[in-house]
Amino acid sequence: MENSVKEFRDKIEPTPSMIKGFPKLIQSFRTLAYNGPLTLRISGETDIEEQDLHFFLFNDIVVYTKRKTSRTFKYKGQFPVRDLILQDSNEANTFSIQYINRVYLLTSQTPELKNLWVAHFERTLELANKHRVFGAPLDVYMKNEDPEYLVPRFIKESVDFLVKNGLDVEGIFRIPCSAADLQSLKEIVNLGLHKGFEKPIDTNLIAGLLRSYLNELPESVPSFPIVDALLSLPRNLETHEMLSQIRSIVQRIPQHHYHMTKTIVLFLKKIADNSAVNKMNPRNLSVIFAPSFLKRRNTIFDCQNWSYELLAFLITYAEKVFGE
Repeated sequence: MENSVKEFRDKIEPTPSMIKGFPKLIQSFRTLAYNGPLTLRISGETDIEEQDLHFFLFNDIVVYTKRKTSRTFKYKGQFPVRDLILQDSNEANTFSIQYINRVYLLTSQTPELKNLWVAHFERTLELANKHRVFGAPLDVYMKNEDPEYLVPRFIKESVDFLVKNGLDVEGIFRIPCSAADLQSLKEIVNLGLHKGFEKPIDTNLIAGLLRSYLNELPESVPSFPIVDALLSLPRNLETHEMLSQIRSIVQRIPQHHYHMTKTIVLFLKKIADNSAVNKMNPRNLSVIFAPSFLKRRNTIFDCQNWSYELLAFLITYAEKVFGE
């Protein structure tokens, strides 16, 4: 029997144990889009029998279960929404979702219910990918960002928060935060649900969020061609000549990457300027950030000293590099 979203929330959502074996169902960022029975088959795998299951489509995951009673379900598995590919089928009641290399055929009771499922999947996928931050190319994400922001809004808010609350934190960016809290906060940001960062939120959590974003960028912060140019500079140049060469290269950074590079480097300079307290000088910061900041296309990060020295130089002379 199909339940409306309102009925589902009124009758089931207040019970954290409604899905046996999935204790973390209730999350502050998670909302239900649709739910109901579907028959599951796996395309091309005739040795696996079809299963009559109950699916819950949330804004971040699809959970499939076996109904136990009218109010409880047994957890069978889940898919992350943003990694799914939705496809139609020639069968009147059937559509499919592809996850990694498997295609899952889902059959509803009527063509009308199939159309409802497809419509809810399409809308949920659209919203999930529209707000996706982590792992999204910078240029792609910025197409959907508010024009008043030169970098993703959460980056600006993270930097502002850390300038206000993190300059005196010893070992900032070295001290790990809670992995569970970080994953939860990433989901909130990915879904476009965060409302800014204020105390009492953990400073190391926001530091971890910023690091995680840079690590998951599919490209380097200044862009791959710029990193290649920077790392091609001779290491033995005098400071004034090195600055001149770097400024010339920096002027060629693509627009969104330029603003991101400038934002991060100037921020790290503020951290380094307070290293007497936080113990994070340019060299220490470069060890943490160079692998993401200076990564190269199709190349394992070069752990040679030049990569670290280059980022440390950028941090030390940030104002001169960016004309501040």
